[in-house]
Amino acid sequence: MVTRFIPKLIQNVSLTLGISDDEYEVLKNCSNGENTISDIVALTNFDWNLVVEILKKYEKKGWIKIEYEGDTPEFQPLSIKKFPETAVRLGMISKKKYDINLLCDGTRTVKEISDEVNIDYEKVIDILEDMKKNKIVEIYPKIPLKEITHEIKKETEKKIIQPVCIKNISFFSNLPDDIKNILQNCDGQKTIEDIYLATKLPISKVLKTIIEYEEKGWITLKLDQYMKLVELKNKIKNVQDDNQIKKEYENIFGKLKEGIEEEKAVAPEEFLDKFGGKDMIRVRIKSELPKLPTPVINIILDKIFQLPNPKDRDLLLNKILASENAYKFKFGSTSQVQIHQDQITVPPIPQEPLKQDIPQEIPEIPTEPIPLEEQAPTDDRLTMVLNIINELSQRILNSIISLIDVEGNGTILYQTHDWDFQSDIAKFILDWQSSSPSIQLSGIKYATIKVKPNDLFIATNVQGYGHILAQYLNPLTILLIKMPREQDPLDVEDQLPEFIAKINSIFSN
Repeated sequence: MVTRFIPKLIQNVSLTLGISDDEYEVLKNCSNGENTISDIVALTNFDWNLVVEILKKYEKKGWIKIEYEGDTPEFQPLSIKKFPETAVRLGMISKKKYDINLLCDGTRTVKEISDEVNIDYEKVIDILEDMKKNKIVEIYPKIPLKEITHEIKKETEKKIIQPVCIKNISFFSNLPDDIKNILQNCDGQKTIEDIYLATKLPISKVLKTIIEYEEKGWITLKLDQYMKLVELKNKIKNVQDDNQIKKEYENIFGKLKEGIEEEKAVAPEEFLDKFGGKDMIRVRIKSELPKLPTPVINIILDKIFQLPNPKDRDLLLNKILASENAYKFKFGSTSQVQIHQDQITVPPIPQEPLKQDIPQEIPEIPTEPIPLEEQAPTDDRLTMVLNIINELSQRILNSIISLIDVEGNGTILYQTHDWDFQSDIAKFILDWQSSSPSIQLSGIKYATIKVKPNDLFIATNVQGYGHILAQYLNPLTILLIKMPREQDPLDVEDQLPEFIAKINSIFSN
């Protein structure tokens, strides 16, 4: 029977700073204690010896415990407490234990130690077990290394680039549609080939855009992927021919999937219909009317997309955003808006092509009248706040920043990127106020590491899915930041006062 080694992460640790990408991928797959080393090699596409090296490193740190199934493996004892020779003369340790302790260097097996000290194997086992109880040695199973061949190295070397755009593209209305499409697909999950397939743009256009905006600081990459992008950039630097650019890409990353390249350019409106037009309109509504509840946004979107013509959709959307009632839902509005599902009435969409102005707007909801002099600065205030949040998102790379209205069950007022945790807000706030040891947002559990009710909340996911930081801006508004594992939430906490002061100053003037 073959020995199967099963590593398990036994410490609640945050897989963040000080851990390389390779170490992170290996440790992440040890969290459930179900994957064998062979499974981890398959999941990560890493070489066996690299995985073993990482596991042994963190086994010695006490993060990992390696169990086994099948045949009993050999064991390698490691001394964690060395004794001076005088300890033998003083009777602190026997000569046999002293000699064995010297040989416990983590590379010799029990059998090899037994042969060197010329003591029966079973007797050495008994001595080591006694030393282990007294915390003099640790005993680890020996995991065999494998001979590395050139072919294995070649197969396991990962050649992908997964660019991350750190800008909120919805803020940049002057960008060409094809550039927007590419940047919006740079989400850190898609490879360049995935982006090429999703946008149906020529690979040369995708590559040149990613290289250009990486140089501008809009796109970030992991270090190893950045080096591959530099290699590719040097290859195509002076190349203008699209076919030659494609060839250079395939020489490094492998052949692209057939049947997609160089199709007829897709009209922008066709692209929006097929690839997220509704999401782009949703972002625009959220940006301009952040206090508009999600159920109302969904109803408006359904009505807008009953119109077959994209131009008519734009006309209807502009009518809604410019309507008198829209003011109530802008950030900074002092109106207390209570919305009930039965109050939402949207006139039916005409079946014939539109031949007149669309009488569509957000439904009238009885509220206190708003003096005209208060309306003028609202848009400026909103723009100023969004600019501050966008500035903060550039400081905290690859983060999602949300503003939450805490009244009732809580409402997401604004987000830099889509992240659906609306249904968890009420429970999150209750857990925060009760200083719960853990919370859950969008199906991910976070362990609390710092909490001040009605002020600050910081939590982390022990499996490496990032951190949460929440801060009250005022009694009715929360700033919530979801950040990747690479960020340090305590550093972000130190940066927040600067931005919170800027936001509060806008509404104190």
